[in-house]
Amino acid sequence: FPRPRQPSPRFNILFYSRHVSRRRLFELGLAALARVCEQAPEVTVIFAGGDVSGYDIGFEHSNKGKLSLAELPDLYAQCDLALVLSGTNLSLLPLELAACKCPVVMNDSPSARWLLPDEAAYYAPLDPAGMAATILAAMRDEAGRKARSEAAYQIAQASSWEAQADQFVEILNRLKG
Repeated sequence: FPRPRQPSPRFNILFYSRHVSRRRLFELGLAALARVCEQAPEVTVIFAGGDVSGYDIGFEHSNKGKLSLAELPDLYAQCDLALVLSGTNLSLLPLELAACKCPVVMNDSPSARWLLPDEAAYYAPLDPAGMAATILAAMRDEAGRKARSEAAYQIAQASSWEAQADQFVEILNRLKG
């Protein structure tokens, strides 16, 4: 659930940096964020999901590494935007972020688009320049970030494992005929 945001002079972007999982497209995200930080020096990138201390990162960042489930809601609440990439399969992380009202940028692919509609997330092309352009546009779009985070929040509030299981059973019953 949403937590209070602490005042910050920085624009905080969370990056789910699970670099040990190739499907998380860590290098692509890193390249895009480097471009963002070149053009927007007020940005701090917050890496969470994996320890990035072994990487040479040439922009303002915070390495949170792996966090407990209890620590995540407050971290999400301190972020103005989140970048979540998945190259092969769906991720439920956008729903976690949505439940905390953190707007999300995801890669534009079928594995990401099934979860949130256009009015609830930003979708970026799978190239560093296009991804950076989407992030920068989202940064300048305060009203859009607020609207998308509210729309995503409503979706997250309506989601549950039970509802997903019921939907799965309904699909199976339709297929069975």
